[in-house]
Amino acid sequence: MLSSLPYIVGAIANGCGGLLSDALVRRWGLKAGRRTVGVLGLCIAAVFMAATIVTPSNALALVFLSLSYAGILLQQPNLFAVCLDTGRQHSGAVVGSMNTAAQVASSVSSIVFGYLVAYSGSYDVPFIPMVATLSIGAILWLKIDPTHQLFADAEMPAPVLALAGETIV
Repeated sequence: MLSSLPYIVGAIANGCGGLLSDALVRRWGLKAGRRTVGVLGLCIAAVFMAATIVTPSNALALVFLSLSYAGILLQQPNLFAVCLDTGRQHSGAVVGSMNTAAQVASSVSSIVFGYLVAYSGSYDVPFIPMVATLSIGAILWLKIDPTHQLFADAEMPAPVLALAGETIV
């Protein structure tokens, strides 16, 4: 039963992150609204990940890990919104690049986690680089400008359909 806590808290945070992003963009504008949700989410995640390291209680560790996961998922809808903001007609490529980088990083981090536990004999040690990474991510959100387009606006070419040797434009 308790193992479902991170997923329940994360699902709620994910929905709230989308609503918060939309509300802050309406209130403060695109740049400040998107940045705030990103910084807030990763700061929450870093704080609760650090709390996980220092708590002696397994029950509190579960709560802190759940809240850290919630911070990460709070900013997740915002990630996709920024991809749409910056990529426009190439947003699929931007989302694909973001997801590829995230999956590569998660694969590497799961291996590094195991090695750090084996090397140190502690499950707390692998959380230290995670706290650092989340903190760096929060700082990097301050550099993101969703009003800046990644690609020059170019007119999309008309689709071409070729049937039995004939080209139809």
